[in-house]
Amino acid sequence: MDSNYQIEEVVGRLLWLGVAASGVLFVAGLAFWLLTPPGGSLQADGKALISIGVAVLLLTPVARVGLLLAHYLHLRDWDFVAITLFVLAMMTIGYFGGAG
Repeated sequence: MDSNYQIEEVVGRLLWLGVAASGVLFVAGLAFWLLTPPGGSLQADGKALISIGVAVLLLTPVARVGLLLAHYLHLRDWDFVAITLFVLAMMTIGYFGGAG
């Protein structure tokens, strides 16, 4: 099997898993938040699950770039390693160093 096909399959599964996990966490958190009385501990847990679901969704593209970085390092494709490191740096700056 072709190496490019394999990495595309793995990246596709990673993206699917990230979105699915985020959705499950979000729906579970929303259910806890909506179905418990105001101020209850489960309502706070629901808010936490929603936040974790959003974080997982935001980190899914970062995981994709990290996976591709490992792939390019394994192939010793230094041009793509440099480009991927640049993309990862820009994503990190965007997430943590954004205005506001």
